[in-house]
Amino acid sequence: MIYLDNAATTKPLKEVQECVVEYMTDKWHNPSALYTNANKVRLDIENARKNIAKFINANSDEIYFTSGATESNNWALRGFVDYCIANKYKPIIITSAMEHKSITDCLIGMMSIYSELRVYEVRVHKKTGFIDEKHLQNILQIVFDKYYNLYKYKILVSVQYANSEIGTIQDIKRIAPIVHAYGGIIHTDATQAFGHTSINVDYEDIDMLSASAQKCGGLKGTGILYKSKHYNFIKPLIYGTQENGERGGTENVIGIMAMSKAVDYCRNVQINTEVVIKNRNYFVYQLITRFDCKVNGIIGDYLHGFFDNRSPNNINVTFPQNITGEALIYMLDSAGIMISSGSACNSRTNKLSPVLKAIGLSDEEIIKTIRITIPDNITKEEIDIVLNEIDRAIKVLTNS
Repeated sequence: MIYLDNAATTKPLKEVQECVVEYMTDKWHNPSALYTNANKVRLDIENARKNIAKFINANSDEIYFTSGATESNNWALRGFVDYCIANKYKPIIITSAMEHKSITDCLIGMMSIYSELRVYEVRVHKKTGFIDEKHLQNILQIVFDKYYNLYKYKILVSVQYANSEIGTIQDIKRIAPIVHAYGGIIHTDATQAFGHTSINVDYEDIDMLSASAQKCGGLKGTGILYKSKHYNFIKPLIYGTQENGERGGTENVIGIMAMSKAVDYCRNVQINTEVVIKNRNYFVYQLITRFDCKVNGIIGDYLHGFFDNRSPNNINVTFPQNITGEALIYMLDSAGIMISSGSACNSRTNKLSPVLKAIGLSDEEIIKTIRITIPDNITKEEIDIVLNEIDRAIKVLTNS
């Protein structure tokens, strides 16, 4: 079996599996209880919080544990809108067509409920998917000109850190000052970046950040929302006493401790990112030369360490042959190879990828597109096996 869909979810690490056993058998106590064993678990959670905070250069009191990035994204947006309405501000949210469904669907749902909410979509550059910074600034200026003398308002800009389909890593460090110049708040969905590329919330001036454990070797059902201590414009989605009163519910101790273990692993792996990039580049070069594939997203010199602004493990290509990505997925699956045609959250819908549409692909090209996200320990031999199976599948599908 060769698993190449790590953007959907990663296999829990061995260290994580061992951690799960420990916290299921020896440290299963409710951390809110008062006895000694419970206090030990509470201390473990706080140490995990410090470890995860350090990983993104945050303070531990800025990290809130959630059920995953979907909840974190919804909390960032819905909590912002709820705060604005409760305090008689007009909420303004700016986002892009590159965002995850947990962002776009949340906005659609809120627009049907809150007449006060205004949502704007910033353009992205064709082919690369980078945010059009001039268009973002134009939107911010329009909002300023339209509302400054009429309403109290607040602005939230939500931009995905690394795209789940084409791997484009946005330059948040450049985007943040544009947003802050207009008094806005910047939130980034860093689900696909967390654990795979270096993130520094202080240096990049990020106000809120969402991340998930399942994308970096942890468990499904655990994530974080980083919320800067300088930013208080948010209300809880789930009320209770836990997480400093900001997110109720008994802590998912197993998931939290497993996420901390995954962070330890990722901290070491990031030192060897060059190995992942080298393997990815070899994979891409073979896809281009053997099958004449077109690479989607930011590209460069695929022979010499390219894709500096792309997730290290991401490959997204369109085939010129008369095949569909879906047919190729099934053919490879029968050979024990797992890939995808895009975000797992869209895989069981009939809608074409809005991300690929946003960067200029035609409907026919989208149908012929696949996504491969490699593990950090993939070998050249495994890549060659996959390439040979792709070759075989194309010959079967095209009767050639």
